[in-house]
Amino acid sequence: MKWNRNRSKTRQWQRSHLVGKQSGRCALCGKLFESMKDITFDHIVAVSLGGDDTLENLQLAHFKCNQSKGIMSQEEWEIFQKGGDKVE
Repeated sequence: MKWNRNRSKTRQWQRSHLVGKQSGRCALCGKLFESMKDITFDHIVAVSLGGDDTLENLQLAHFKCNQSKGIMSQEEWEIFQKGGDKVE
């Protein structure tokens, strides 16, 4: 994929906006971000499940939290975190 300056600036703005909106906390675990390097974009509704790349469908999460969530909904992920079965 070719690097796109406009997309990069949009992502920077989205990240800054969401850091403020989320008070610098991971949307999944609720812990503060220690470094900007640990912040990833999480799609609330996974793109593979029909979600889009709009600000309304994005939240910030720690890399590890985002990886463990995968394509689960936040509700499914919370159940999984409490020891429930992973919904497939």
